[in-house]
Amino acid sequence: MDARRSDTLPFASSAPAFYTSHFIYSEEAQSLLAESGHRPIDSTLAASLRRAGSSNRMQIQASLLAIDKSQNSRVKALAQELLKQGMEAKQDLEELCNTKKIGFIENLPVTDQQTLVDLFRMNGTTFDKAYLSKVVKGQKRLIELYEEILQKSVDRQVQDFARNAISRLSTNRDSAKIIAKSF
Repeated sequence: MDARRSDTLPFASSAPAFYTSHFIYSEEAQSLLAESGHRPIDSTLAASLRRAGSSNRMQIQASLLAIDKSQNSRVKALAQELLKQGMEAKQDLEELCNTKKIGFIENLPVTDQQTLVDLFRMNGTTFDKAYLSKVVKGQKRLIELYEEILQKSVDRQVQDFARNAISRLSTNRDSAKIIAKSF
């Protein structure tokens, strides 16, 4: 039996959590899945959804920092809204990944960790401007990622999730741009 690596897991709900991100299973298991009508998400699409989870985590962490550090009420209000939406998106994305048998990983890349450290070291208007800039860039990046997911996916549930995310992210990006113009 020829085993291969896959980012989908046919029995994620019964497997220990550490198995859900990387799992090897046989061609026989793949054919059983196909016969049952289950169409696993391809590994590229699964990786894109994981990147979305990581970007979402960055939004949550940066928003928590802005709520704590910002002196501007509009920036704080935006950060609170982004935190709320980020937590909802995290839950929705985890549910989608569980439904599609994709191991959900939301680790922050080293560059995002460094960005948070850099933001933490800033104060006042400098912080607010940098935070808003990161929000605009982050929302733009996530929109592009979800547009890519929309183009690659044939799964209606994934497409609906991506469309909703794009709409929400566009609104957030536009709000951040408006606030940034006031500085």
